[in-house]
Amino acid sequence: MHLKHALKLYLLLCLLLFSLVACNLVPTTSTSGTPGNTSTATTTQPSDQGTPQLNTWYRGAPGVEVRYEDWKSPGNNEDTVTIVRFDLRHISLSVAYQPAQPLSMSEWMRKEHATTIINGGYFDNQNNATALVISNGQSFGTSYNGFGGMLSVDNQGHIDLRSLSERPYDPNNEQLQQATQSSPMLILHGKTTQFNTGSQQVAIDSITDLPLVIVVKTK
Repeated sequence: MHLKHALKLYLLLCLLLFSLVACNLVPTTSTSGTPGNTSTATTTQPSDQGTPQLNTWYRGAPGVEVRYEDWKSPGNNEDTVTIVRFDLRHISLSVAYQPAQPLSMSEWMRKEHATTIINGGYFDNQNNATALVISNGQSFGTSYNGFGGMLSVDNQGHIDLRSLSERPYDPNNEQLQQATQSSPMLILHGKTTQFNTGSQQVAIDSITDLPLVIVVKTK
């Protein structure tokens, strides 16, 4: 896989790690966690692959690779986390948003016929996104200002991941078909960032239905 095509979507997973509720892909992966803490993952591998090794990239669908790492955080917390990366030449990306009818991850998978489904960001008790969402050209909510990051797809299908503090969203000069925002940015300019998760401690372990997801499909 060419590094420049994989890097942005690898950073996407870092951006969304703290808002990640679940992820289904090939191999099948289910993840649950609380923002600000390392997620706990259970993984089912194809029978011919056996138990997956840590720190090794496994090929899934074309353009999709998955990796497992042992992460430690302050307070003697330790978990195995699942990292997914995509080759942008082989996938398409969209944002699905329906606050009036949230779905489980498996329901989203069936509805979208997706290769991968990822939680798209934070939402309130009424299932409305707390930041800007653009789904198939239709805009909802308000952009974060001075913090967080945005994943987007423009009219030409180009995928972009940015820090909103460095490059704010400009609705007057940008024509986006898909976009979602989340916080914090965990990696910026190739380095991990410093952040305070105190304001983002939201209990989501019991959430089963999601109104906002990122849909990844192989071409």
